[in-house]
Amino acid sequence: MISNLYTWIFPAAVFAAAGIFNLGSSVRRKRDPKRARSNKLIWFSINISIAFCFIAASAFFVNWSEFVWSVKYLYFSLIVFILFYLSFIFRYVIGLPLVFILALIVLFFNTYLQEWRPVNPDRVLGSYRILSNNGEGVAAELSVFNSVSPFIKEDSSDIVLIFEIMEIDRSLFFIDSMRYYRLKNSMTKLNWKEKIINYIVERTFLLSKEDYSVKLSDKVLFFQYSMVLDIYQKKIIIEN
Repeated sequence: MISNLYTWIFPAAVFAAAGIFNLGSSVRRKRDPKRARSNKLIWFSINISIAFCFIAASAFFVNWSEFVWSVKYLYFSLIVFILFYLSFIFRYVIGLPLVFILALIVLFFNTYLQEWRPVNPDRVLGSYRILSNNGEGVAAELSVFNSVSPFIKEDSSDIVLIFEIMEIDRSLFFIDSMRYYRLKNSMTKLNWKEKIINYIVERTFLLSKEDYSVKLSDKVLFFQYSMVLDIYQKKIIIEN
């Protein structure tokens, strides 16, 4: 998450909005307008300095060698700036509802992601061992999500696993990973709450999902194989 530039743009835009709000605040009704004017300049400088510190600190965490500039960063910063600037002006009309909505969004997405697992940097989705393959069927020991299923068995000579891969837009900076997966073969029937959450989340333009299938067959018995996500060729490959 800290390697995501949006993570640093968000607080920088919030403090920049606070600084501009301080600068534009009225001092007419203050007991000491001169001192109040001095204080608002001080708070403006502090907030703007903090905003610049967040942007500067991102250089230590964001991999700039892989960074590609997009106008979306500008749009995101402007939207955050405007929303929080208005929330500082209209604290009860916009400010409190905005904080509530943001907290609800974070909670909502994290609830949805409970059944998903982030794809690790090595892109290994799991491993398996073929226990038997006698022509009448195949049995395998499968390890996915850091848990081991004793074995799975198919009457045919192949076992087909279907993984669902979800790509998340990086603007959802509060999510730990930008790529998640789950094994569709092991999915249980969703209850009504999960169906509602799925219906809402799956229709957002900030994420996309795609199915990847992999066939486990014609492998050496009892040898450990890894299932690795190839994000460039958009398939799952088997590595030993």
